[in-house]
Amino acid sequence: MHPDDQQNSFETFAAYMADLNVSAPLDLFYRLKLKNGDYRWFRARGLAQRNSSGVLLRVVGSLVDAQDEYEESELRRLQALQHESLQGSLQKINTIVSSIEGIATQTNHPGSLLWR
Repeated sequence: MHPDDQQNSFETFAAYMADLNVSAPLDLFYRLKLKNGDYRWFRARGLAQRNSSGVLLRVVGSLVDAQDEYEESELRRLQALQHESLQGSLQKINTIVSSIEGIATQTNHPGSLLWR
């Protein structure tokens, strides 16, 4: 597991296992190191099954390669940041254009009388 993902993953899993009233499945994203040394994103989903006394019987789940899902999510996040940045730039440009138009109107108004 990638060192940056260990603490959150272990803490989330421990909290999930300690909560006797949880009914939702565990859902984690983390990176695992492949044999070639590269890391890939995986999604782990699991559900703790307990008896009526709350004693843990088993945990069932799956581990699925989520690299494509992660990359798509990251791309959407970056596009949203880029869109936000462009919106801010557009607002600044509109402010500048409005100022230039105002200056041009003030400057050209008296001069227009000379050319009539």
